[in-house]
Amino acid sequence: MATDETTRRTLVCDLDETIICATRDPSFFEYRPCDFVFEKILFFKRPHVDDMLLHAHALGFQFAIFTAASAAYANAVVEHVFVPLGINPVIVLSHKHCIQRIEWNTEKDRLDCYSIKPLLQLWSSRRIHTHDILLIDDKICSAKHDPLNLFHIDAFTGKWSDTSLLTFKHVLSFIQKQTHMRTMNALQFYYAIQRLPVQLIERIVMYV
Repeated sequence: MATDETTRRTLVCDLDETIICATRDPSFFEYRPCDFVFEKILFFKRPHVDDMLLHAHALGFQFAIFTAASAAYANAVVEHVFVPLGINPVIVLSHKHCIQRIEWNTEKDRLDCYSIKPLLQLWSSRRIHTHDILLIDDKICSAKHDPLNLFHIDAFTGKWSDTSLLTFKHVLSFIQKQTHMRTMNALQFYYAIQRLPVQLIERIVMYV
């Protein structure tokens, strides 16, 4: 019999430039103190990340981390971003779970290195089906094996007026109602409205 963990919707979060921004340069964010420090790295939480995570949790989502960084790095983010909200991810996947690829970029005439995050890792580790997984990531290439599970978000580079996670928070209510997370209608809806003002998004989601 399937456990509750294997049947719940799972929000898989990338870290860098998706929910946090990290730097070793103390002058990178001149007018704002960092949220926490790990191994001399300064971490800044993306605006509205707490609201988004709490909203997803209230909707019944469980959480997983999938990052191309180290496990220690990922665990530091979990400790300072997720745990204070009472959220404990069911699994933390790091660079050793990624597939590394090198391809020639014909447009820029260079070799590009990138990491693919195969969501089957959640099936083999926790028996979580890909139909129940939603991956939020700022890099499209991360979901090369599972493109229908990706919700691409603009990279966060320190703009404090950023409302991408606020938009995503409101859209989550709609996504949660879908039969499964690989629903193209949900993807089309998300991409269609993510550039709209937040106030208008709130009204749209009320009626879908």
